[in-house]
Formats: sequence, C-alpha cells, structure tokens
Amino acid sequence: MVNAVGMVNPVAILGSAALLATATEVASVPVGDAAANVQSRRPSASSGSSVT
Repeated sequence: MVNAVGMVNPVAILGSAALLATATEVASVPVGDAAANVQSRRPSASSGSSVT
C-alpha cells in the first residue's frame, strides 16, 4: 500500500501535465490581433500623460 507521502509526486506530475495541456490549448487559439490591441490602448499625446 502506498502512503500519502508517496502519492505527492504522481499527483504533482498529473497536475503539471493538466496545466501544461490547458496552457497549450489556450495558446494555440489566437484571439484577436495582439499588436492592434496594444497600439489602440496607448495613451495619446493630448491625454495629459507624462509618459516619455
């Protein structure tokens, strides 16, 4: 019989694999145009922003 300490590594491996699979699935589906989103959200010169 496997004790609780011996189950930590397999559970961590399975959890890591599940998170990696989810991240891969999310990353493989493009959502919109990232460059256009960044460009459209930049503050304009007339907004009083002090970014230089």
